[in-house]
Amino acid sequence: MTMFKDMNELNWVEVCALDDITPNTGVAALVEDQQIAIFRVGSEKRVYALSNQDPFSKAFVMSRGIIGDLQGERVVASPIYKQHFSLATGRCLEDKDQKLLVFPNKIENGKVF
Repeated sequence: MTMFKDMNELNWVEVCALDDITPNTGVAALVEDQQIAIFRVGSEKRVYALSNQDPFSKAFVMSRGIIGDLQGERVVASPIYKQHFSLATGRCLEDKDQKLLVFPNKIENGKVF
């Protein structure tokens, strides 16, 4: 089975309008009992969806992190201990044993799923 087929089989949940997310910020959403941090970089017509729970402090604060670029990779810095996590893969740049869950997402007709 291909990844494309798997993505089509997902139960997509509408979260918000893309325009509801201010560029270069994140928002938190509760989707099927999972807190998700959704980030929009600049005026891109895409988002990044990661776990909202900081693995170091265990607080649900990642959506409040600062978006940036570190070593050529788009990242979000935890607002508590400042570790950097890849927006694309969720890996922690400072501690290879830590990472955030990454969630599939899509935008259709201006809505984030």
